[in-house]
Amino acid sequence: MLQFNRCKQSDLSEEEIKNVYKAGFIHLKNAYSADKKSSVVGLFMGKHFATVQDMDKAMAFASKASTAHGLKSVQSEGFYLMGRIHHQLEKYNDACLAYGKAVAFNPDNLLAQFGLGQTLLFKSDIASAITAFERILSKEPKCVEAIAVSSFTQVQPVSHSIILQYADDFAT
Repeated sequence: MLQFNRCKQSDLSEEEIKNVYKAGFIHLKNAYSADKKSSVVGLFMGKHFATVQDMDKAMAFASKASTAHGLKSVQSEGFYLMGRIHHQLEKYNDACLAYGKAVAFNPDNLLAQFGLGQTLLFKSDIASAITAFERILSKEPKCVEAIAVSSFTQVQPVSHSIILQYADDFAT
């Protein structure tokens, strides 16, 4: 993790960031080799593969993490990652289900709550989407993204396509 955190340093060149990331991934692979049953390490493997756009491997690791019995926060993160992958692949119904499960396991998973709100907008369930964004705001009242999308969805009349485009802009 320390290697991955070094990537956030602003004074590193792009080449240095790649080298640090590769070194971090080697540590992650070694941890996975040492304990293939570790759902936490598997979750980080899934996040890595999502970052490098290997969605099949990312989904496999996320799915495994989502079944980590007794570790609700890991299960929530696994479902959240599955939701993100489905969302990127424009499988909005599957994304909505995964985000919903992530929130069920951990209502404080605000990123999952935001994804849930976005996908509810894609499903034209505006009222439920507003509720999702309001849950975020109840915990993080200064969350600019949730304020913006929530406010925008409550302006009348607004076409559905404009709401979707506005919410999608925050996803990218």
